[in-house]
Amino acid sequence: MRNAISVIGAKRTYECWARVDRVIHVSIMIRCPNCGERSAYEFLFGGEVKKRPQVGAPDAEWYDYVYGKDNIHGVQKEWCYHSLGCRHWFLVVRDTSSNEVLETFPPADDKLKEWKI
Repeated sequence: MRNAISVIGAKRTYECWARVDRVIHVSIMIRCPNCGERSAYEFLFGGEVKKRPQVGAPDAEWYDYVYGKDNIHGVQKEWCYHSLGCRHWFLVVRDTSSNEVLETFPPADDKLKEWKI
């Protein structure tokens, strides 16, 4: 099936033809532990999971914790917030080389998972 789509340019109106007989997903789908599978546009990313420094740690250690990123090429555990859904934080295990989401789970289940990254 073909549908006409009007595109308004700077001074002219163009008519384009687009195929609408198939669905193309352009977004990464992420499975929220509470809401199920949703588009990545519904989530905010909180960065990689890091060990928090002790209260009396030197300033350099806190600086690395807040601003430093490992930025690894491979599997990484990250924080994710479902801002347009249940509004809960959870953990995502993602392969940064392929951007594939391998697993999602609540923070309480982190100690039970095999992902010791």
